[in-house]
Amino acid sequence: MKKTIYLSVIILSFVLQYGCVKNNQEIQDNETLHLLDQLTHKPSGLVPDKPAEEVKKEIPQIQGRYDMILGFGRSTDDRKHDYDIFKSTFYFEKLNETDFGYYGVTKRKELSPNFEYNFVAYDKNKFYQRGLENNGTPYLYQNEELWLHGDTIALIQYHANMTTYMIFEKKPESEEVYVSLRKTMKEAKQWYEKKKTNIVAGLETHVGKTPTIYNPNDRYTEYDQEFKAIWDKMIEGKK
Repeated sequence: MKKTIYLSVIILSFVLQYGCVKNNQEIQDNETLHLLDQLTHKPSGLVPDKPAEEVKKEIPQIQGRYDMILGFGRSTDDRKHDYDIFKSTFYFEKLNETDFGYYGVTKRKELSPNFEYNFVAYDKNKFYQRGLENNGTPYLYQNEELWLHGDTIALIQYHANMTTYMIFEKKPESEEVYVSLRKTMKEAKQWYEKKKTNIVAGLETHVGKTPTIYNPNDRYTEYDQEFKAIWDKMIEGKK
């Protein structure tokens, strides 16, 4: 009889221990499943992560009035027609986020002042010239180089047998233009405004469309490095 009671106690103790172990294991399993559920499922109400926004490249702001501080022309015919530029003043106007227009007057040695105007656009980290097809579609090309450092601009203009190199510094627009340039400057602005009307209309009609970029014409670049050295030295002095 005593043996039977003792055996029953042992069996009962084993059952109770097994039950406790099993319950503890189930609790641990449930906690593990709950933790996994938290790790693999986002709580409701959270907005999905947005992809990082693309960093916009900074577009140089070149609008304003600029007076030339250095300028010269280099020709292809053994430099027989090289010249110095005595005076030049340009006005740059911002047309939209990426496009600018400019007009100005240049006085070359022994020649009357002549005016010019053009339109440029900043695309792919550089300035291009802006033009219009016969149907009004804007396009880009590059017969000029335009560099900017602070309030200083370098402008290279490529022609068939001549290249013009100029460096300008920004000046207050309230300053008077040289007397010898004033009459021609009025003409420059008139022609610029006429062309600007067409350019702006073309840009507004084709907003968001990728323009065609045409290869530049043949360039006379023999003195580009000489000018670049002058530019680099000038910029270094402004640091």
